[in-house]
Amino acid sequence: MKRIEITRMLSASPEDVFAAWTDPALMAQWFFAHPTWSVDVEADVRVGGAYRLTMKSPDGEEFETHGEYREIQAPTRLVFTWNSYIVDNTVVTVELVPDRGGTELRLTHELFDTDEIRERHNQGWVGCLDSLERYTAG
Repeated sequence: MKRIEITRMLSASPEDVFAAWTDPALMAQWFFAHPTWSVDVEADVRVGGAYRLTMKSPDGEEFETHGEYREIQAPTRLVFTWNSYIVDNTVVTVELVPDRGGTELRLTHELFDTDEIRERHNQGWVGCLDSLERYTAG
């Protein structure tokens, strides 16, 4: 199975980055793949709880993802399933490591069937993490 691995340095603490991933009000400020987009967030952040993200482009196109939280270890680790119109039950792991007053974020997204689907998600994650980086920079 194919996977994505992305590492980013963020200027915020692991606690603040973890909150950005787990507080729906904060997620709504960054969890989209392009700076001109927005997102509606529903999240029951507990093991077994569900989330739903509806990313919206300015022209009205919507991209929905949903899944279930599998593991929550504040403020260092978050594991959840990721489902969309092109994938079912892929798994995202977010690890947050304190580093030089900030946080090293390590994102792994696995269980893709094809290189094309993996690459489409890689582009989406790069965009989302760009948004997270802008958000955590203040």
